[in-house]
Amino acid sequence: MDGLHAATESEVGCVLGIGTYRHAAGVFQSGSGEAGIEAVKRRGRACMASPFIPAQDATSNIQTAIYHGGSDAMRGDSVAAMWPTLEVIRDIYTKAPGGEVILTWITLWDARTAFRSGAYRRASYKLA
Repeated sequence: MDGLHAATESEVGCVLGIGTYRHAAGVFQSGSGEAGIEAVKRRGRACMASPFIPAQDATSNIQTAIYHGGSDAMRGDSVAAMWPTLEVIRDIYTKAPGGEVILTWITLWDARTAFRSGAYRRASYKLA
């Protein structure tokens, strides 16, 4: 949390490597019976494992993770604008001999992707 991209823990999501996710699922807080991964999921916005995070280093047993702060639309990384109209074009002539009407549906949308690197943090975890 930095207050700019995420104001609370519930606005932070993470993508962990498979090894880190498995490790966190096997570590329990004493007396509670809650696994580490359960605590992360309960306190954060989202937490998931991904095979796209490189595997842990064989010599140091360190694996990286990526954290993303921000679920508030005003602080988001991108915007996809959709206009509130849907246009339907009715063509009654092209296939009139067969008794068919062709309908074409059109909607307009646009996307602006403004990557905000400050919303992301890389972390490293030692697994053994």
